[in-house]
Amino acid sequence: MEEVEKGVLGYDPKTHMMTDMQIRTQNHLNPTYRKLDLPPPMIGKHRHQHGQSLYEDIHHFLNHSEWAPAQTEDEDNKVSGTIWLELFIMFDTGMHRRLGNSHVPSQAAKARANQRAAKKDS
Repeated sequence: MEEVEKGVLGYDPKTHMMTDMQIRTQNHLNPTYRKLDLPPPMIGKHRHQHGQSLYEDIHHFLNHSEWAPAQTEDEDNKVSGTIWLELFIMFDTGMHRRLGNSHVPSQAAKARANQRAAKKDS
């Protein structure tokens, strides 16, 4: 009987469901948004000094954004947190990155790529 149902529906109802294509929000929960209380960004010699300006941009973004708790006390209103990709998208599309700030793991590789691009353009 299950195989017939799969064939009629065109999908397996145990693993797929029909949706209304609405983006889920937690606005109905009236969450209390909070700001993070971060210490000032590190300066001088530290682990991320090679990307100091980008590090400061990320610090500013996290410190000045408002965040809702990922868990509510109400059992009926389960909410989820934010994944790293969503944080990156909010940072990048929210114009929190100063012009010219980009993550470059290898300056030597970037220089080689720029040389190749210059040769290709000429």
